[in-house]
Amino acid sequence: MELIKAIADASPEFIIRIDREHNLIWANKALLKNYHFDEEIFGKKCYKAFFNKTNPCNGCPLTTSIETGLFEQGNINPEYNTRYFSRAYPLPNGEKVSEVLGFINDNTENRIQTSNDLSDLYHRSQNSFITTMAYLLEMDRKLNDNDVEMKRDIENLIYASKAFFYKMKKEFAQKAPAMEGKIVAER
Repeated sequence: MELIKAIADASPEFIIRIDREHNLIWANKALLKNYHFDEEIFGKKCYKAFFNKTNPCNGCPLTTSIETGLFEQGNINPEYNTRYFSRAYPLPNGEKVSEVLGFINDNTENRIQTSNDLSDLYHRSQNSFITTMAYLLEMDRKLNDNDVEMKRDIENLIYASKAFFYKMKKEFAQKAPAMEGKIVAER
């Protein structure tokens, strides 16, 4: 048991063990250090200790694993859109799950990179849209009034380009809520 604890304490990943009532039984050194906790935290409710909540977090993999007795994974405290991802392993005692072991990763860097990638893609798409619109408008201006069919085709392309860009803009805002303020501000 001491070897297992030593390995867990050496891990940069946060590792916790909670019981059916969500009491913290044990946490590795990485978690204790990150939250500036000491061993006095043991025995307290995980949701109270980490999020100052009065009830278990909705959709938490550890809670779900306690209830189902199955391996679960997902975001901890998803209603706050936190940056932590957890894998929960039930520890049965007879036929019931008595405890859950949680392995928790800090996904801040991944989320920042994804947000930056989306922001970059959005701005490149916006630049392409502006260039395309300028080109189509220039072509429309250069056509003489006798090219009615070509003018209509260009107008349709302009309309389709605008519709596509605004649809894409809306999807970016939905996929990257952190970017929504930036996108809305540019309207």
